[in-house]
Amino acid sequence: MGLNKNLGTACLTAALLSAPLFAHAGPTSAGTWYTGLQGAWTEWDPDWGSDYEFLMATGRVGFFPTNQVAIETRLGIGLTDDDDGGNTDDFSVDHLLGVYGVGHLVTYQDRFSVYLIGGATSMTLEVDGDAGGGALAPAFGAGFDVYLHGNAALNVEYMRYQHDAEFGGGGLDADLSAINVGVSWML
Repeated sequence: MGLNKNLGTACLTAALLSAPLFAHAGPTSAGTWYTGLQGAWTEWDPDWGSDYEFLMATGRVGFFPTNQVAIETRLGIGLTDDDDGGNTDDFSVDHLLGVYGVGHLVTYQDRFSVYLIGGATSMTLEVDGDAGGGALAPAFGAGFDVYLHGNAALNVEYMRYQHDAEFGGGGLDADLSAINVGVSWML
């Protein structure tokens, strides 16, 4: 994957090292709502061989119906576009919308948690500034939250927003992956 792996590794390392410095009651208890914003280094990988990388912004809203398990929805928009260097078409995410289940598997003294996420994402591709084909596909990922003072948390995650999504009536399969970095607030 062509995403900047060093940046993701650096963010994860910083989050792990800062965990003892920032203590806050963990927000993974039943009845808790949260909202958040993420920036993403995104890669769209169609099966014709070229990868397209761009930036995306995502808003999140979630609710914990039970301890350590949340239901979350996301809305994302593309901020930049990319071409493959030899093609005149520019590709980006026009928008995405997803619904996911989030299971916080490991928590440590309400300072951080590690989670798995899975669900489905509907994405519309933007081609040369116009909305192109769309697809609905399974999604999965893993992430890390560090809880701060004042009901906030830092977040780093890897997300496969779409896996083997069929665009254009099934003639094109593609994956949409991202390294997300953001902040969330417990309500």
